[in-house]
Amino acid sequence: MSVEFLRATPLFHDLSETELEEIVSILREESQPGGATIFRSDENCSDLYLIRNGFVRLFDSYGSVLATLGPGSLLGEAEFLRGLAHNTSAVAASDVHLWSLPDSELRQLLQRQNGIGIKLSQNFGEQISQLEDYLVEQLVRTRALGGLPHRVIGPMARSM
Repeated sequence: MSVEFLRATPLFHDLSETELEEIVSILREESQPGGATIFRSDENCSDLYLIRNGFVRLFDSYGSVLATLGPGSLLGEAEFLRGLAHNTSAVAASDVHLWSLPDSELRQLLQRQNGIGIKLSQNFGEQISQLEDYLVEQLVRTRALGGLPHRVIGPMARSM
């Protein structure tokens, strides 16, 4: 895997060259054929996935498509970093090549290099904040919630 490919991912964007190389050293390469299930909703999230090539669809528990993700996208980062079970299912929409980052190996790395953990936490926090801002803007545009002030909609977005 290329360090530059990993650096282009928001979660890892401000890690040093050495820190990125440490992450790259514990990544595992995987390939899945189209239609293969990568993970299911409610399964333990033991790996973080980065899509190298191909596309993956995320489904809710009712089978509705939530998103289709492509190269450079992460799968399950919120659950992975927070130690939660998956809240979506991921299915390869085409043949897909992934890198997986096992939780156990990342934890060992973070014990040796705690600065990486601090940076990942900060980057993850930034992503959550951006998502909350986006949700507030989208909720304000809905007919049902459009008349409510941001101070009311903000807590709604944080709970989503």
